[in-house]
Amino acid sequence: MSNPGAPTVAFTTLGCRLNQAESDSMAEQMAGAGVGPPASGEGPDIVIVNTCTVTREATKASRSALRRAARSHPAAKVVAIGCYAVSDPDEVACIDGVDVVLGNDDKERVAEILRDRAQTSPLLQIAPPARRPPGQAVRVRANLKAQTGCDEWCSFCIIPKTRGPLRSLEADGLVDEARRKVEAGAQELVLTGVHLGKYGYDLGDDERSLVRLWRRLLEIDGVERLRLSSILSRHLTEEVVGFIASEPRMCRYLHVPLQSGSDAVLERMHRPYRIADYVASLERARDLLPDVALATDVIVGFPGETEDDFSSTMGIVRRLAFSKLHVFRYSARPETAAADMDDEISPEVKKERSRRLIALGNQIRSTWLAGHLGRRLDVLVEDEREVEGVWVCSGQTDDHVRVFFEGRALYGSMVSVEATEIRADGLRGHLPAKAARG
Repeated sequence: MSNPGAPTVAFTTLGCRLNQAESDSMAEQMAGAGVGPPASGEGPDIVIVNTCTVTREATKASRSALRRAARSHPAAKVVAIGCYAVSDPDEVACIDGVDVVLGNDDKERVAEILRDRAQTSPLLQIAPPARRPPGQAVRVRANLKAQTGCDEWCSFCIIPKTRGPLRSLEADGLVDEARRKVEAGAQELVLTGVHLGKYGYDLGDDERSLVRLWRRLLEIDGVERLRLSSILSRHLTEEVVGFIASEPRMCRYLHVPLQSGSDAVLERMHRPYRIADYVASLERARDLLPDVALATDVIVGFPGETEDDFSSTMGIVRRLAFSKLHVFRYSARPETAAADMDDEISPEVKKERSRRLIALGNQIRSTWLAGHLGRRLDVLVEDEREVEGVWVCSGQTDDHVRVFFEGRALYGSMVSVEATEIRADGLRGHLPAKAARG
């Protein structure tokens, strides 16, 4: 809650979990400068829109969010930040109502920068003196940014241009930040980054650097779970997977981008692996972690993708039985190598392939979710609200399933829930007596 008379800020975040982690960090910085969220029913003085441009749809959504912010809060200063603001700063600046355009690196000192900008300086000058706020973990599951930047230069991806080279955050600072979040109530930490498997690579290290960071984070009193946002298959080394298998607080969930099941397409994409290596990595992980949930991303309709290429992708998805499948239709990003490739796939073919792959993913997920029915699942309660006179809780399992059940006064608790029914957004269950642990 903001101090009466102090300026206020609201955030809109698009795109990846890293963006969400950075929005959380920016909110903490702004609170440290005396600028907090508006009171219920009141409009903010500043709106920060953390944009995304990873796909054409993401760019469109970012433009819409900026216009909506200006329209909904005409008296507020609108700040555009993030990947779309980096890739097309002039275009963003021309959007009616946008007052300030900032880049990804500006997120690390956003309050300081806004204090120096003519459009927002008067607001921050009337804020209380800067202070270091207590940890602001408004959720029991908190994001922790460990790394940014990428050096892979995949032919379809603009992220190396918008995020820059590999940069790992120093471990001592990460541990301090994590400790503040836990002291404020966080029990699960979600480690995020553009290329998380290369944490420490820019410092001359390898995957062991990531494992050392995990050890230090798990030494913090109060950390119940540690989850990875995403990691490439080549970084699922024996030491990485072995540590996850040996530590019960490491979540049994691995999001490992695939993008295509065809080596020919992967080569055109300039992906740093081939299918045999990818499958071998995931099958080794599953051998050590039989209960692991495997999620992935797939692009359909990449230039030159044949029906045989797409069939190979369908085959890999069936073989690995991903618990969750994110399907994207290819869209050309300006200034990427793929944007100039021949053999463009028609929108109709992209749509049809996307439909088939999504249907397969949904079928596999339904079977996977059915395997949870009748089991006791440990659920970290992240939400609790009254729905038509009944109090309903929800939270995540360590294999990333949202579970809904009746209960009250359990927010922040780790409870054992018996899964009884599959629903579109997860599972429904019931809470046996004396199941709460926290």
